[in-house]
Amino acid sequence: MNGHKIHVSLALGLTLLHFSISHAQDHETSGLEGVGETVYVAAGGLNADKIEQWANAYFEDARDKLRFSGASVVLVQDGAVAFANGYGWHDYDAREPVDVDATGFHVGSIGKVFTATAIGQLLQDGSIHSLDDPANLYLTRYQIPDAPNRPITVRDLVTHTGGFEDWFYGIINDQVVETPQSGEFIEHFIPDVVRDAGDHVVYSSFGITVLGAIVEDLSGLTYRDYIAERLFHPLGMSRSEIPYGPKAPDFMGKASAFYPNGTAADKPRL
Repeated sequence: MNGHKIHVSLALGLTLLHFSISHAQDHETSGLEGVGETVYVAAGGLNADKIEQWANAYFEDARDKLRFSGASVVLVQDGAVAFANGYGWHDYDAREPVDVDATGFHVGSIGKVFTATAIGQLLQDGSIHSLDDPANLYLTRYQIPDAPNRPITVRDLVTHTGGFEDWFYGIINDQVVETPQSGEFIEHFIPDVVRDAGDHVVYSSFGITVLGAIVEDLSGLTYRDYIAERLFHPLGMSRSEIPYGPKAPDFMGKASAFYPNGTAADKPRL
């Protein structure tokens, strides 16, 4: 399995796996709450066979109970894939199973990691002089309001301490949107600043949106093109992309939700 395939795995599966592993005791065994399996952490690292046994038991049971429609789980250890498997369906209606080497998944807010990495690159190449600079210094299409105590910095946005109220836009978009978006368009969605900057960590999708605008304004590229050219391509992630608009890439799995009676309903773009 090529390394670039890892990055289109279902975030839920990876998060559950990471959570369970991180609670295992070094060099000992540790039970996983609600799973009834044991994860072994040997002196040399994780025991891939035990991880596989746990993952198969956990996700196959959840699949059979229709708790999800499709997932890929990947364990990477020392830079190599130690375990990878798909569970559920690429297309439930057609009963086409997930192919861990081919089925793509939306990773949602995992994309924030790529945005933060792009900001780190711009800091490294000198386009951003300091994370403690006001974010407005690097925004050319629009400006964000100051917090009550001071201007909001790039660091505030990266660390979710900008002080914005909970507000975002463009999630599960069903329209084709012109890109890059104009300042006038974005200004309509700027939330209020309701707390001092730097004081409290409050998850902020809009704050990361501002960082995406900084990436575009400093690089002259759309966010999608920047991430493709500076991250996906150098890392060999040829099956990873950032789709704009309602059409998903052809390799994407078809997500379904299930009613209590077992009836499936399509949930595109989830």
